[in-house]
Amino acid sequence: MKEHPLRTTVIGSYPLPGWLEFACGHLDQFGEADRAELQEDAVLAAIHDQLAAGLDVITDGEQTRLDFNLSFYGYLD
Repeated sequence: MKEHPLRTTVIGSYPLPGWLEFACGHLDQFGEADRAELQEDAVLAAIHDQLAAGLDVITDGEQTRLDFNLSFYGYLD
């Protein structure tokens, strides 16, 4: 019998880093490039954590989706 390893990954959104959570409450104080850098750094942190944990399938952790509830409402009829 051929062995199939169980691949590991995260399910759902990775928690936002505390510094990004704080920044989300003050986004008007950041420029566009600063906001992009915040999100890119959060993605890198999520990827680093997943690699360090030895996961087989990594994601961006949905770190660029700053609103986890309201972001869907625009698609509802």
